[in-house]
Amino acid sequence: MSSRDYSIEPNRLLRAAIGHTKAATLAVAATLLLWGVPAATFAVTAETCPAATTLVAGFTWNTSAWTADGQSAGISVSGDPVLARWSTTGSPIAAVVITAGTVTINYVYDPVALQGAVAASDVESASGAPLAHLGFCTGPSTNPTSGSGISVGVSKTASCAVVNADQTATVQGTITVVRHKVEQDPSLPRVPIRIRTTRDTIFAGDGSILGEETSISGLTGAVMASDTDTVTVPYHVTFAPGTADAFSNKIEITIENATSGLDRHKYYHASAGFGLCQVSAATPTPTPTPSPEQSQAPAQSQVPGQSQAPESSVQAVVGSPTTSIPNTAFASRPSLPTTVVFFALLMLSSLGTLGFATVRVARRRPRK
Repeated sequence: MSSRDYSIEPNRLLRAAIGHTKAATLAVAATLLLWGVPAATFAVTAETCPAATTLVAGFTWNTSAWTADGQSAGISVSGDPVLARWSTTGSPIAAVVITAGTVTINYVYDPVALQGAVAASDVESASGAPLAHLGFCTGPSTNPTSGSGISVGVSKTASCAVVNADQTATVQGTITVVRHKVEQDPSLPRVPIRIRTTRDTIFAGDGSILGEETSISGLTGAVMASDTDTVTVPYHVTFAPGTADAFSNKIEITIENATSGLDRHKYYHASAGFGLCQVSAATPTPTPTPSPEQSQAPAQSQVPGQSQAPESSVQAVVGSPTTSIPNTAFASRPSLPTTVVFFALLMLSSLGTLGFATVRVARRRPRK
């Protein structure tokens, strides 16, 4: 082999390597397009507040409580490194910057919110590491720095809450999730969307939490097929109302690309107000008090001055004869006047017979 042949061989190898690299790059790009995910969506560096938002407060977990790094800006945080709850009396929060383990990533609220909850399990890339720091950002509703490009909208209804026998109350209604077009490029293929987490919370008027469900049948873990635009499911939450009579019910969900598993770094939420159902007291049916003139028997003429005993009115209902009908029974007794006349005639007849017999005896007696 000549020296020329040796010089050509490296060139061939270089061209082949470049060709393989291009092919691999095209394959990766094609895969990302099929997943509907832009290539630069994974968080590789620590994130800060999203564009157009401003960091107003930070909180650090200090062994036993969440403490503000400086000014709290009206924000309070409770809970623990597994689940932190926050609320604000200041400007609505557009995003929260979450540090869990070695991962720092921002999640945005759609729409902006006055209260919320952050779970360590929300940060998929942290592999379950506990929460360590939360930063709160104010500003307009925006998109997260990283994550999947899929998007949805959520809404809910709530009926009045029925009070149960144990003095708890149950509210029910529906939750609807609607698919949005892919924001980065509407021409990208539609992908299946999984409802990754759900949190349905009951708040009293003062903001205190009265009840919560994190598993909603038909919604938690449900997958919207690529040709499905809307999912609506019923729900119910039982809670202890205490002395409150006005409530709000907030649903908060996260989603992910069901094909790639890449999370959409957004908390979608909606709320519905409701109260307790009004239970009307049962009105007892009044029992009429019959007046002395009333009778259950059909109306009938009475002899003036005759009083009808209470029993006679009852007997009349069952068909007893009225008092004006004479008793013609065989065993009935004869009247008193007839008996007296009969005995008088009998005595007169006896006296007559006795007198007649006396006269005859006198006539037969011999004269002296």
